[in-house]
Amino acid sequence: MNRLIEELDKVCRKYRLEEKILIMPTLLAGYELRNALAACSSGWINLLPATVAGLAADVAAMGMIQERRSYLKRLDALQVVEDVLNGLMAGNGMEYFPEQGKQNGLVSALTASIFELRLCGIKAADLKETQFLTEAKARDITRVLQGYEDYLEKNLLVDSPGQIKMAIDILENGKTADSRVYLIPSFMKLSPLEECLLDLLSGGRLIRLQAEPEKDEDLIFPDLGVVKAEFFQAYGKVNEAREVLRRLNSDIVPLDMVTVAYCSSDYIPVFWSLARDLGFNLTVFEGLPAAVTRPGRILLGLINWIKQDFAVFQLVSLLHENDITWSEQGGPDISAATAERLLQRARIGWGRERYTRLHELAEKLKTSAPESETDGEARGHKPEVPDQAELVDRLQSMLDEILQAVPEPDNEGMVSMEQMGKGLSFLVKRLTVSRDELDQAALNEITARLERRGYEALVDWDDALERLENLIFTMGVGRSPARPGSLHLVNYRNLIWSVRPVTYVVGLDADSFPGRGFQDPVLLDAERRLLHPGLKLSGTRPENNQMLMELGLGSRQGKVVMSCSCIDLVENRSLQPAFLILKAFRQLKGNVCLDYSDLAKEWKELAGFIPPDGHALDEGEWWLQAAIGRRYEVMNLILTRFPGLGRGARAREERKRPELTEYDGLVAVSASDYDPRRTGIVLSCSMIEHLAGCPFSYFLRYILNVKPPDRIEYDSERWLQASERGRLLHALYCNFMRWVTEQDEKIDESVHFPVLRQMAEKIIEDYRNQIPPPNDMVFGLEVENILESCDLFIKGHRVFAGCRPRYFEVPFGMGAKSVKEAGCGLPDPVEIELGSCESIRLRGVIDRIDQKTEDAFVVWDYKTGSSRKYEDHQYLCRGRQIQHALYSMAAEKILAAQGHSHPRVPEAGYYFPTEKGEGRRVLRRQDQRSVVLTGLNYLFDLLRNGVFTAAEEKEACVYCDYVEVCGGPAATSRTKSLLATEEALEPWRRLMDIG
Repeated sequence: MNRLIEELDKVCRKYRLEEKILIMPTLLAGYELRNALAACSSGWINLLPATVAGLAADVAAMGMIQERRSYLKRLDALQVVEDVLNGLMAGNGMEYFPEQGKQNGLVSALTASIFELRLCGIKAADLKETQFLTEAKARDITRVLQGYEDYLEKNLLVDSPGQIKMAIDILENGKTADSRVYLIPSFMKLSPLEECLLDLLSGGRLIRLQAEPEKDEDLIFPDLGVVKAEFFQAYGKVNEAREVLRRLNSDIVPLDMVTVAYCSSDYIPVFWSLARDLGFNLTVFEGLPAAVTRPGRILLGLINWIKQDFAVFQLVSLLHENDITWSEQGGPDISAATAERLLQRARIGWGRERYTRLHELAEKLKTSAPESETDGEARGHKPEVPDQAELVDRLQSMLDEILQAVPEPDNEGMVSMEQMGKGLSFLVKRLTVSRDELDQAALNEITARLERRGYEALVDWDDALERLENLIFTMGVGRSPARPGSLHLVNYRNLIWSVRPVTYVVGLDADSFPGRGFQDPVLLDAERRLLHPGLKLSGTRPENNQMLMELGLGSRQGKVVMSCSCIDLVENRSLQPAFLILKAFRQLKGNVCLDYSDLAKEWKELAGFIPPDGHALDEGEWWLQAAIGRRYEVMNLILTRFPGLGRGARAREERKRPELTEYDGLVAVSASDYDPRRTGIVLSCSMIEHLAGCPFSYFLRYILNVKPPDRIEYDSERWLQASERGRLLHALYCNFMRWVTEQDEKIDESVHFPVLRQMAEKIIEDYRNQIPPPNDMVFGLEVENILESCDLFIKGHRVFAGCRPRYFEVPFGMGAKSVKEAGCGLPDPVEIELGSCESIRLRGVIDRIDQKTEDAFVVWDYKTGSSRKYEDHQYLCRGRQIQHALYSMAAEKILAAQGHSHPRVPEAGYYFPTEKGEGRRVLRRQDQRSVVLTGLNYLFDLLRNGVFTAAEEKEACVYCDYVEVCGGPAATSRTKSLLATEEALEPWRRLMDIG
């Protein structure tokens, strides 16, 4: 039994039946101390915890009713001070404090100072300019305090200091002290008003409970005979917390015999995460950060969604947390995957106003033909799934409800905090499913804070979101005293109330304890001394922290383990032990001359990621321990326990073999599986060039159908991706050339550039509606670049003078509808004869066909990227630039179908009408068709043999979507080494010889 408990027990025995009021900092601390007394003594009767504020409220209750006054909470007082401050700044009434930028920190500091002054009984009229370092500062603080007082009086409000003062006035004006006994710990610091109230209430029956143990000031523990002290150092906070649990597990200590005191709140989520992962119960005296609870995470997700301009990716991230109810009122849930698919299909990207695109998608689905049957439907089984348009309508209805709850800023970017808070409160209630008591407590606390009334001030939109975000990170929920079966976590300042026999103190590094005595940002210590002796000095804060820690440690009877981290892993900097550890170490060794070097020698091994033998907390630690200790054939164990890793290890070994294996892309197939000469599959030029560039990438994209998601992603430095910009320019050039052809005009730069520019502006606006730009600057730069490409396109036609443009965006194999829209083409795929009675079917869209003579035509393909890879000596570029040859063959059949007599395409090429392409033309003669057909057969021989190796050049990996799958450079190096000798790669070697 420590001294505080002894003192309290004596009073309870002396005044056994009298009502005893135990004055404590918080009611929770009172309950904790009362439980400690019950555990250490024969018990108590009529011992009631109370706070000074609670006693003042009881005394002043009737007076407040008679005067029709309401109580102003501390949080609401912040809003009042902000209103007063904004009013003064708007009227140029502030001289000292800044009038620009965010005021959050200033408002908090001013409110704290106002409360301190009022708890000393100081009013605005009492302040003198000589009490401050500058007269301007004195006038500013006086104005703010006067404005605050006037606001309270005008609105009949009473804050906590005002309520204490009212209670004092009532007691001084006739109400006699009661007969109760008042108890207060001697170390508990009170303000002058609080001291006055207690003196009046107790009427001389105030007993101060001594808690300070009788010991030398150089000692931490009064009696080492009842304390067993230990120390350890860890590699980071997480490992420090894990070491605590390892030691408890090793010592077989019940968790409800242990208190863990922390010096930094960073340890709360660490222990909470471990409790959740390892499955033990945890109570936290100060409560958990609201951000770790389900309602808190949902609110943070909503705030991030709003901050990211309502970006779909952020909303989808929130959906996939699986913490929310995503459904219409009274309707079935829409899964996160379904919602994500529909949102991506609507091409929303970001922006509140763009969510109306769901309406457009629903209308499109209602009028379009049903989607093609799935494989299951083709076999006669049609799963019952909701109508797609109906799903979109329901999703739109839910999002409308959510978006309506979020107020919009006014023209100046300002928003009402009250409206924002109420809207987000509604959404948190709407989306949260409470799965335990903590969730429900967090939901109640968060929504109560968000729904605070009477705050109608307008604040900057970003500032409002920042305040709400800070609210979540600073709010504590689920405060709890120590409970049976639970490890108890407590701030070291509250350690004194706990009497459990085992105590761990974590976070005792010099950065965290005892802290620094930074000056108050509003009232400096020099000013505090002049204002009132009862004002706390900021410079004494470390001393007070040291005193509270030593009080807590001095009350221990049992085992005490003190620890710290040697490194901050986030900032990658070393940490030093606090002086308190050295002080305890000196006492333990009985030598006050020891220093930090002696302490460093005493440390055993750092508590790190790998635990000692037999002390693993979970499977992950066991594997690390086994791997480092080499006590087992750990690799065999790993490969057996984790089959995926086993297959990976086998793949790694197989790739070391001198021959091609299935792990290099050799797939066991029959000749009719993937060979388009046998399967009749319709190919495109991009598929063939993809195969020539990297068979492995072809296998993933076109056989396994593994493709990156088609989503609009936010990039602050880019509007259109390369493919999107290419589609825009292709459509623009096609529309322009069709118009010129219809007008039967020859391109003239001065006449036709304005026409092309006008067309460009229209299609750019269409794309802007489809894909929102990140900002106006990026949009403007890309528009300028597009117009420069248009200029190059027009000027480049000087070299086209010998040809007549005839056909544009000519489809083949794309269906009758596309042919009708284009005005020419073939609805069915074109058959390309390969010899030996074999052929392939090809489809595509030819960008442009020019007529050179009556029967001679030239095929052009627009390229919007760089022309660097298009060399004159590379006719097919090993199959990677085969489009010109295939399109020339297809064009001859299309032109014949159009009525041209014996059409031929002797030339085909590529046109680069962009800044990157520098307006270059690359023209290929079409007199090597036998070479083309031979090259195609080589490519399809790879498919016939099931050879899907990675590319042989690292350059192919630069813009590949599958680098993480194949391994990139490692895979290309492997292919390059196999090319020299591997028989299965003979077709590829021959293809490379073609050039």
